[in-house]
Amino acid sequence: MEQTKGYFKAKGHIWNLDNKEAYTNSAVRSLSFGIQTDKDNTIFVQVGEWKNTTMRVKIKGAGMTEVEEINEQDSIDKIKELFKDGDSVFLNLRVEADTYNNKLKYLVNQIYVENEPIDFESKDFVETNELNTPVVIIAPVNDKKITVGMVNYKQELLEVELSLSDSDVKTYFTETVKVGDLVKVAIQVNRRPNYIEVEEPEIVEEPKVDETRKTLKGKIIGGEDSKKNSKKKRKIDGYIESLEIVDVDTVKTEKGKYTAEEIGGASEEPEEISEEDIPF
Repeated sequence: MEQTKGYFKAKGHIWNLDNKEAYTNSAVRSLSFGIQTDKDNTIFVQVGEWKNTTMRVKIKGAGMTEVEEINEQDSIDKIKELFKDGDSVFLNLRVEADTYNNKLKYLVNQIYVENEPIDFESKDFVETNELNTPVVIIAPVNDKKITVGMVNYKQELLEVELSLSDSDVKTYFTETVKVGDLVKVAIQVNRRPNYIEVEEPEIVEEPKVDETRKTLKGKIIGGEDSKKNSKKKRKIDGYIESLEIVDVDTVKTEKGKYTAEEIGGASEEPEEISEEDIPF
């Protein structure tokens, strides 16, 4: 099966970079950090991977007049030097199907500082968060979801569940797409907080009273120095992650690209990765 090469464009604020250190072992050195693409959506991206890579990254930080293109490993230190939490940036990332860790990885190809700070509260703000990739259809639509395959350089297939909330998109997949088709889709990547309402006590202070006593009419008063009320507050109870298909390049759909046997063979359990598997 052919590798499904995907690319992901995003704009947002850098998050959780300042205190991060690169992960390293004998073969790998990488750095992950967050990108907040709107006020309620934060995704994680990665720069660097194999130590012997020939891949290159394009960088333009604040105050730079020209884009600098450097080796991917060197870009780890350069990004730590030029960028900080809160910076507004544009990212172009390549998408890789990681069958060993059973996830998609978003690897930095380009990172440029934005000319103007991104304001999530502006009435003109539009989220930039779009992953474009071909996917292999490996199962029929199931309610508002469909399971697809993404293929890495080793021809291993990673099963990925995509959401079909848009009615036009769902109709297209339900009525037109079949198992074995190769479909080019645009996906929004979501990692949004799940808010719940909780009651928290609110203490309202009143004048302190030394002891309980009776009034002229026999009413018992005193003995309390405060009054407790409660009010509801929103609290984050985990995060909801999803990959939402927002559009389809129907012209690029290849009908019957793969057979059931080819799909089944590519989705077998991957072997543990070793240094001999490094593709450079």
